[in-house]
Amino acid sequence: MRRIAMMLLAVMSVALYGRAQDPLKTLPKNYWGEFEDPWVRVIHAHYGAGEHVPQHDHPKTPTLYVYLSDAGPVKFIHTGDDDFSITRQPVHIGQLRLNAGREETHKVESLSKTPSDFLRVEFKTLPLHLDSLHSRSPAAGKAFWHAAQPEKVEFEDTHIRIVRQGVQPGKSALLHSEAKHVVWLAIQVEGAQCAGKIAHAGESWDTAKLNVQAGAKRVEFLRVELK
Repeated sequence: MRRIAMMLLAVMSVALYGRAQDPLKTLPKNYWGEFEDPWVRVIHAHYGAGEHVPQHDHPKTPTLYVYLSDAGPVKFIHTGDDDFSITRQPVHIGQLRLNAGREETHKVESLSKTPSDFLRVEFKTLPLHLDSLHSRSPAAGKAFWHAAQPEKVEFEDTHIRIVRQGVQPGKSALLHSEAKHVVWLAIQVEGAQCAGKIAHAGESWDTAKLNVQAGAKRVEFLRVELK
């Protein structure tokens, strides 16, 4: 009996060891944290052109995907209770996708000839499987940039509000929010200063007011407000 128990323990240990893990710990070149507070976690994901990323886990949370680069298709090979594969079609800078949340264990195969960068914005306090959180928004078009200080509500329900904001080249702006909980996400910020320092795509802030000085190129953000 003791021998059987020891064998079972060994099998369980192997299974636990082989289980996919938090990619921030196991795949730091592909996933790293940009920001976290009690309400959201912002993860920067990076897949090199043609790269194969080993199996890993993502938590069961409603999630906003914000694409930071133009990239080709990427294949996600899911394992676990329901094995399946899905191929993300080509994406453009500034596209958005909301998902109502499911636990994920998958491998990744980039079919893109260029690197793919995007943000996973995980909403830690929102309930799962909200019908409203199945939404997509295209990249900002020419009409968006016609305004002196562009702004557009991309999504809103009883839980969150997502606003796209822009700053024209060479201009400065004080962006602000009156929401109780807000996080700003940098989409395109090349050469721009935000909060007093040079910013990078994917950088995130939780301040009510954000000072922005654009460089030679236009600057684009998302303002995500939790109600």
